Amino acid sequence: MNSSFAYSKVVNSPLFVQPTLASSIASQINNVNKPALSKIVTSEAVRVRNQDIAKGTTLSSLLETGARDPSTSQDVLEVFMKEIGNQNE
Repeated sequence: MNSSFAYSKVVNSPLFVQPTLASSIASQINNVNKPALSKIVTSEAVRVRNQDIAKGTTLSSLLETGARDPSTSQDVLEVFMKEIGNQNE
């Protein structure tokens, strides 16, 4: 985190988030890697803020959610990193 983008404190947590930055990162990752990310799907259903992401959603679609809605972007990136970390191909 730095002050180049607006940030806010997570309620009942020592953490801060930068939704606009996270949304921008989600968009950039998806733009560069869309063909590959369209072939990888989520391994489980998850809830990000007020949206349900179904099991089997492509990682490209997941990132599009975060790029479209900054309020979900931090959670989307966390789910994305977990799914990418679980890949073995």
